[in-house]
Amino acid sequence: MREKSIKHIEERIIFSSEIKAGLFTFHPGYISEPISAYIDNKNWDFVYDRSKKTPLNYEDAFDLMLDAVKRSVKIAEKYSQPIAIETAGSIAQKENLLMKKIK
Repeated sequence: MREKSIKHIEERIIFSSEIKAGLFTFHPGYISEPISAYIDNKNWDFVYDRSKKTPLNYEDAFDLMLDAVKRSVKIAEKYSQPIAIETAGSIAQKENLLMKKIK
């Protein structure tokens, strides 16, 4: 999943450059993989299987995210495409998300 996600970001950076987008943003990622989405008219959030232990701790997942960001920055520089990282957006699921605390 990680490599597919990084490839998707890299492809979207190139596409954004081709259409002369002013900025391309991407999500920092998750510490564990969601099993489904929970959607109602007030909330859109992922659902995680709480019975499964998260395979990575926060620090290891953060380091992997930094590696992916560095790879994305190289592509963005090559194509002169400005990029930004979004913040994760779940108060209820923060233990499964990156960019929710100061490292």
